[in-house]
Amino acid sequence: MLAGLRDPYALFIGALTLEQCGLRPCWFALAWWAPWNWGTAPQAAAVLAVQSLAGAALNRGPRAQAWLLEQRVAAGGFRCSPAAPAADLLSTATARFALALAGWEDTDDETRRLAAFVDACRAPDGLWAGHPGLSRGDVEYTFYALLALGCPQIGLPGRDPPR
Repeated sequence: MLAGLRDPYALFIGALTLEQCGLRPCWFALAWWAPWNWGTAPQAAAVLAVQSLAGAALNRGPRAQAWLLEQRVAAGGFRCSPAAPAADLLSTATARFALALAGWEDTDDETRRLAAFVDACRAPDGLWAGHPGLSRGDVEYTFYALLALGCPQIGLPGRDPPR
């Protein structure tokens, strides 16, 4: 079912969907597939998350974690890539999710800055948008806001939430 997926983010979302449907993806096999070269924070987050779920002791997990942490900006969010001018909510949510699965714990200051960034992405219509200052939000970015803020409480079937 996942064989045709080439993007690590799509592969990760597909595997999570299988797991939520009660089907067990082979996380370890997916971890070996995860490519060395990724171009965006969601792709690097997928690599780190898959390897964390697999418990795989590969060299890519620490490299993906370090790369993701380099994408964190002073305002509290994560940018998509080194070339991106600012953080966005999708990159922030996927990075936080993967880092939490890998056991990363933010400092109190990082948590405050993250909350401030997510709050800044809230649009006047009450939903969240991809970036601070946008006038309209949507359901997808509202999910990313909740994911970014809820990462310390993450729990997947058969796994305890990170502490």
